[in-house]
Amino acid sequence: VHAELAQRLPGCEILISGFCNMEVADEIKKRTGDATLGIVAPDGSIAWEKRSTRLNETVSTIILDGVGFYVPHERMLEALSDEWTAAIAIFPYTEHYYEKELTKFFEYMAASLPVVLSNFPNWRGLIEEPNAGLCVDPADWDGIVSAIEWLHAHPEEAIEMGRNGHRAVQERFNWQSEANKLLKLYST
Repeated sequence: VHAELAQRLPGCEILISGFCNMEVADEIKKRTGDATLGIVAPDGSIAWEKRSTRLNETVSTIILDGVGFYVPHERMLEALSDEWTAAIAIFPYTEHYYEKELTKFFEYMAASLPVVLSNFPNWRGLIEEPNAGLCVDPADWDGIVSAIEWLHAHPEEAIEMGRNGHRAVQERFNWQSEANKLLKLYST
């Protein structure tokens, strides 16, 4: 999904960061169309592959960081501190994802980024109540693109969503607030 956004949002830049095996990286490369592709090496250098003859402002850029290695924590923090329109967490309807709460949601919110994610009921509750982002049907490309374009066109609202997410992590979605629940569970 994230790789195909390069074809559906002309001129965008998408960073896909985190461990990725070569098989998945090859599939991502296939789905990016003619986007300019950057593969980040373990030392942080980037090998660029320009695959389009179109004007640069209409060509999207995909950067893959973590192909065959785990991205250093410092580099992940640095990436999260960049100015992004949104942090994207769109996953398909599968049992594997449907009931999980992914760490990345909380990392994105802690970094004050508005989140665009799949509209699974438990995920929606994490984002909608604090107004920290937008939920979309992961099978609806028009909805996905519209959500990202809306955030891009409404930067003040996007910034406010990022602040709301940050505040939610500070106040509720953190170890201090969850520790008693976990300890109570252990004691029962």
